[in-house]
Amino acid sequence: MTSTDIEDISKFLTDLWNNTGYISDGEIKTSIKSAQEHLKSLDKDNPQIQAKLILMPFIQAITASDALSFVSIKFFTFLYSKLPKTYWPSTKVTSKIVAIILDSPQYTSVERLTLYIELLTSILGAAYLIKIEHIDLIFRIMFYLVHQYDNMQDTKIAFNYKTSVLNAIKTILLKDTQITNKFEEPASKVYEILQKRTLVDSYLFPFITEFPENTTSLQVYLSVIITSVVYASKCESSTDKIRLITYDILFTILEESSLIIEHEFIRNVVQSLYFKFIKVMIRHFDFFMLSQISGMIDIIYLRFKKFSLSIINELFVKVLLPYHTSHKNTRIPQILSNLSEDRSILVDLFINDPNKSIFKLIIECMMKNVKKRDHPPRYGVVCICSILNHLIDYQPKVEEPSFSKNDLYSYFKYDPRKSIQHFVKKGYFKENDLDSLSSFLYTDKNLFKNSKSYILCQYGIKLTKKYLEQFNMKGKPLGECFVEFFGSIGLLIRVQNIEFFVITFSQHYFKENLPTKSYEGLYSLCWNCLLLNNTFRDPSYEQPMTFESFVHLNQKIDGGHNIPQDKLREIYDYLKAHEGIDVINHFSVMNNSDFYTLEKKHFDIVCSDSPSEDSFVVIDRMFYSIKDYMYETFYKELNMSRFESIQKSYRNILITIFKFSARICDKKYQNELLQCIISKSRLCKKPKDISNEDKLISRLLFDVSYICPQSIIGEWKTILTEAYEYSLLDNNFVLLNNLIESTANLNNDQLSEFIDGFSYIINKDIYDESKPVLLFTKLASIVESNIDRPMHFLMNMYPKVFNVVFECCHNKNYDNVIESIKTLSVIIDILLNKHKFNFYKYQNTFFDSYVQIYNKQNDEKVKVFIVDEVIRLVFKNMKRIRFGFDSIFVLFNRSLSDGIGIESLCDFAIKSYEITTFLPTLYPVYMKFIALFLDQSLPENKMIEIIDIYPEIISRIDQKQTEYLICVLKNIMNTIENERSSVEMKKHSQKAIIYLLKSKTVFVGNSRDYFFEEAIKRCFPVDITEKSTISEFYSSLIENNTEFYIYINSVVSTFCRLLSQDNLYVFGLLTSYLYLNKEHFDMITNDTISLIHSSIDTFSKYPESQKLSLLLSEIQQSK
Repeated sequence: MTSTDIEDISKFLTDLWNNTGYISDGEIKTSIKSAQEHLKSLDKDNPQIQAKLILMPFIQAITASDALSFVSIKFFTFLYSKLPKTYWPSTKVTSKIVAIILDSPQYTSVERLTLYIELLTSILGAAYLIKIEHIDLIFRIMFYLVHQYDNMQDTKIAFNYKTSVLNAIKTILLKDTQITNKFEEPASKVYEILQKRTLVDSYLFPFITEFPENTTSLQVYLSVIITSVVYASKCESSTDKIRLITYDILFTILEESSLIIEHEFIRNVVQSLYFKFIKVMIRHFDFFMLSQISGMIDIIYLRFKKFSLSIINELFVKVLLPYHTSHKNTRIPQILSNLSEDRSILVDLFINDPNKSIFKLIIECMMKNVKKRDHPPRYGVVCICSILNHLIDYQPKVEEPSFSKNDLYSYFKYDPRKSIQHFVKKGYFKENDLDSLSSFLYTDKNLFKNSKSYILCQYGIKLTKKYLEQFNMKGKPLGECFVEFFGSIGLLIRVQNIEFFVITFSQHYFKENLPTKSYEGLYSLCWNCLLLNNTFRDPSYEQPMTFESFVHLNQKIDGGHNIPQDKLREIYDYLKAHEGIDVINHFSVMNNSDFYTLEKKHFDIVCSDSPSEDSFVVIDRMFYSIKDYMYETFYKELNMSRFESIQKSYRNILITIFKFSARICDKKYQNELLQCIISKSRLCKKPKDISNEDKLISRLLFDVSYICPQSIIGEWKTILTEAYEYSLLDNNFVLLNNLIESTANLNNDQLSEFIDGFSYIINKDIYDESKPVLLFTKLASIVESNIDRPMHFLMNMYPKVFNVVFECCHNKNYDNVIESIKTLSVIIDILLNKHKFNFYKYQNTFFDSYVQIYNKQNDEKVKVFIVDEVIRLVFKNMKRIRFGFDSIFVLFNRSLSDGIGIESLCDFAIKSYEITTFLPTLYPVYMKFIALFLDQSLPENKMIEIIDIYPEIISRIDQKQTEYLICVLKNIMNTIENERSSVEMKKHSQKAIIYLLKSKTVFVGNSRDYFFEEAIKRCFPVDITEKSTISEFYSSLIENNTEFYIYINSVVSTFCRLLSQDNLYVFGLLTSYLYLNKEHFDMITNDTISLIHSSIDTFSKYPESQKLSLLLSEIQQSK
């Protein structure tokens, strides 16, 4: 002991002595004085031995007079709280001090009691007695203190002392954890310290944060708190308010103490202590406690799911179900319901319980509860349905297959989408990293090309752009880059995929090199390159495309300009020499027998935690056991209940049963249940006989049909008939709309049955003009509801749906048919705006619907409307309709032949010329359509506009399609020779003919002779042919002289016919033409010589006649 310590003690004792007043016990007073003197001479080597001798008088003075007791207690309090442990009394002496205080009379004064509390709190806080042999003494101190605190008048002082006890408990637990089990035993008294909720907030959780390293101490500490809470709940004298406080404490520990989640003690503490608490809560059961139990189980499940299932399982087995069995407590199903409506606890129990024993117990418990009453309790039944709903949506875990490298390549070939994830796991590229994926697709040459293109299409434009960046296209020729890119991927037969690649390649190459004046020019050139490649590689082509044809194909595609021929030659030669690009081919994913071998090898699915077949048998038997009972129950409840929420609850029960029956593939049970509901439905009753009961049953039937349409087998006609009657009765078509919407979940056969049912309703009421057009529009809406289905599905469904419309059109009035056509147009408009439909050849099938309706109509107004509607669709979706024009022009041609909608079609023909700019293959169909206009009685200005289109169209026509050209030319010639044609029309026709003469490409094959002879003989009448026209005609002859020399007789005859005394200009042209064709004089016939001779006679007075006379002499000599 240092001198400073001795001085502090001496000063403290002196102060105490001076303030005690008169002390009657002289001996003790003398001893204390002596102790004060001896303190100054303490042996520094043995301070504790000396201290014992000094402290004895103080011990004796504890129970002495008030003054001496005050001095002694203050002394010891100072000693335990201020001095180092070295100078504390021995545990034996301390025990004696505690025993003196605890054995003191109960009538101790308040002042002395306050001193006792202060001293004992100091001893407890010093944790000097924390040894297992002193545990009883510690508890005596705690109980004494708790008892005395409650007797204190000053609540503030009591609160401070209670805080001191909590601190003491914490100190004890941090010192020694061997007293855990001993400490829980009397912890009920500690709870009385916690009755003030503020203590929990202020001290409980701050203490928890001080235990991060010592989980055992934390476990003990929480054990004391929780055990105390449980004890308070068990006490019969405890009020609901106390139980509410205990619940709050437990719930707060679980909800807010994130620090303790991962500690192992949770399993022990929660399992041993929370179960006790829940048992107590069940014992004092009321509605409030029900929600507390459910909430506590929920929070355990959410926060400690890793090991909570076993706890909750045991909770059901050891607490809830036994208590339910012994006490017949009807609220247990309500607890189960609360747990299963929003959580998957019961489903997890069902899946993870190997023997399904707990689940069987739960089901039996609920079903007994359901069956033992006249009306099943709502919560129990809803709970069953909640469990079923979870099971319906449950997806079992699948064991991941292991692949070798070769297996991965095979898997990529036949199922590229799924194989991508396995490449990621093998480390070939990073997940969701387009850069590494594009690099992988570019560098790995073992990947199947078609699968690569499939992946690029699936991931879309972003990945394809990244892939294109892998190629260095800057400054490279188009042909080389084209072969490099398209040679690295497979060209699938899906047109929208090819279109996608052409667009992305064109955009990238145009950005890198600007090879054409416009992007559209490069886009069209790339398409034509693909066609050229196919003629080289595809054996179905008899001969490859010639260079001349390739040049012709690319005429004026670059914003009205031609691609330079040297560039086209370079591309043509490169594609011809390099075989890197495959032909456009068909590719089907996952249809190869090799893949099934691979699948069998690697894809034996293991569902380690999935519901077993026996589990579903348990459910199946359970439902069969109550099936008949539930039928009657539903009927009674729906009939008796006047609350929409209850009605909805029972409808949901039936729907759930339907869903689960579909999961276990029990069609027989589904059908039985459906027949039961139908038998109780209104069905064939007249509207005036419909009761509220009928409405409820029918609504139930409609709900089942809407949510589980695939469960309806053979009953759609009945259900739709009833739904239609209800719709007309209430003038509310929500039910019918819902049923139509549900068709999106039907397969082909089921949808066919649905459509047949709808057709039955239409045919039944088709002659009733009072019926609205609703059925037509709703029938069309079936297609709209299924518009996201695969295209092959739509192809099967669409004709069947609208065949009903076709058959009924002639029986309905004008307004009805118009509404049907409008609905049809809306659907096709939606389809055309979907990417997957834009480039499909299925478009013809859909547009053919208009042709069918047109053919079945006798009303001219309807036909005109059909034509106008199709024209509107074409103009709105011009570039999206790539394969629908065949049907469209069938309709237009038929309409022209009937003389219906001619002016609208004429406007279409004039304004829709741009179709041929991006669809070259459409030229023949378009030309045939245009040719029909020349046979129509159109206004002159319209006819002239049509004629002016011909030259530009014909200049693009392919050499193999000249048969369509002949048809056009005949009509043009007829227009020139027609007496009813105006002079202006004839002049425009002549210009069209001359334009054709300048085009070399059209003059090939057998059509050449016919065209040239007829055009020259018939198209230049004397009365309308002007000097400018003759000049253009002559120019066309000169430009194509190498092709047309064989027609020299026809040309000379035409010039001779155009001569007159005032037309010296034509005479000069004739002379010039003959001079240029001297080498072909042997081909001139005698008739032509006579015409020339006659012309010379006519113009003999002019000097120019001498030149022609000399040429005539040469002609005669050559003969």
